[in-house]
Order: sequence, then structure tokens, then C-alpha cells
Amino acid sequence: MRIAKNIFVWLIALGYFIASIALVSADKEDKICNTIDFSINDTTGCYFVERTDILQLLEQRNLKTIGQPFTRINKAQIEQAVINHPSVKNAQVYIENDSTLAIEVVQRNPIVRVFNYNGESYYIDKEGYVMPLSENYTAHVPVVSGKINEPYGRFVGWKIDEYESRNELGRTTILDDVYLLATFLINNYFWQSQIEQLFVNVEGEFEMVPKVGANIIEFGDASELEEKFNKLELLYERGFRRVGWNKYSRINVKYKNQVVCTKR
Repeated sequence: MRIAKNIFVWLIALGYFIASIALVSADKEDKICNTIDFSINDTTGCYFVERTDILQLLEQRNLKTIGQPFTRINKAQIEQAVINHPSVKNAQVYIENDSTLAIEVVQRNPIVRVFNYNGESYYIDKEGYVMPLSENYTAHVPVVSGKINEPYGRFVGWKIDEYESRNELGRTTILDDVYLLATFLINNYFWQSQIEQLFVNVEGEFEMVPKVGANIIEFGDASELEEKFNKLELLYERGFRRVGWNKYSRINVKYKNQVVCTKR
């Protein structure tokens, strides 16, 4: 009997606690939104999404906030609208301090900048999404140009492998190789500090311009990345120490188990 009584008391307490939370939540919903608190999580030092961008986006979607009761503010719609921005990775929207609408934004992190042959330029982020440039900031990432015909408008907001999977003809894109190569570079401190420019030649193969030395690295496609960079690293550590950085004009690592160097 005593156990049943204790359970009954705990159930009443739990019900009271849940009811209190519901009342507090309902009370918040009845309040008027006076301000918007923006929090933009950025690890790049480049703010590709700013407060004015979000405000403009809400205005374009007719998502009213300031002066509106929270009961009339659709937080889910605002959240989805912000997430749909091509430079945004994630977003959360919630009520804060009774009169404030909090919008937390996690920005995408670009790892390579693409220039196609039409003069368009855009970034690919760490997760493989195509994202736009910023008028105010430039990310310090490797640059790739050359035989790249992929237009920005076709790929923006899409993850590269998702675009390939929805392509009815099953076509692959050079951006896939660009992404693989850029991902390798950012995950390797040595090569991240050595390679600043990539070029896609007429054969669709990569050539690299290092920061040190006046030579071109003929890399081939994006297959066997680790093996090719290991061969190149051995040349940097052993060969260049003896003969110097500028003895060769071209360094070819695209063939298996060999490095072919062309003298000046």
C-alpha cells in the first residue's frame, strides 16, 4: 500500500512538473518578438552569411518576426529557409528571454575555389556541397581552373555525389575529382601548405603549381592519391635537398612506381 502511495505521489509531482513546463512554454508563445539574436558559427574567419543576409531572406519569404506574437511566428519555416541558403550547413530557431527570437547558424566551410571556363567562380565545401562566393570575404583555399565546364547554377546547393546520382545519363563530373583532391590536401598539413593552385588540362588531368619552386607537377587523375603524394614527398625530402628546388621544370607522378622529372 505504501509503495502504491509513493508511486501516486511521484506521478502527481511529475504531472505538475510537465504542466509547469507547458505553462512556461505557452507563456513564451504569447509574448511579442522585439528582437532577433543572431549567432553565426564560423571556423574559417570568413563570414559568408551575415545578419543582413538572413534578414533579407526572411523578408523575401514574407516570414515576419519583429512585432509579431510568437504564436504567429513559424519557427520551422524560418529554420528551413535559413538552411536552404547555399552557404549554411545547419540552423536552429527558438525563443529566448521571452521577447527574443534566437537564430543560430552553422556556416559551410569551403576547401577549394573553382573557376570554370565561362569565368564563373564558386567554392566546394568540406562536405562536397557547391556554395557561392562572398562579396565581402575571400577564403584562403587552393584554386582550380582549366577545363572545367560545370556551371554554378546547375550545382549550387547540391552535394556533388548527389548531383551525379540524380543525373539520368549517369554522367560523372570533374568536380568529384576536384573534391577528392582538395579533401586530401586539407587533411594533410604538409601538402596543404605546399599546393596553392590546380589546373585541369585538355586531357582532364590535374597539374599543380607548388608554392615553393618554379615547376609544374603533372599529377594525372584523382586515383591513387596517397601513393602519388608519397612519391612526391620522397622527391621533396631527398631529391630536392641535393639538387635544389628549381632544377626541374616538370615533375610527373601519374605513372605507377615512378617519378619522371624534366630538366630545364
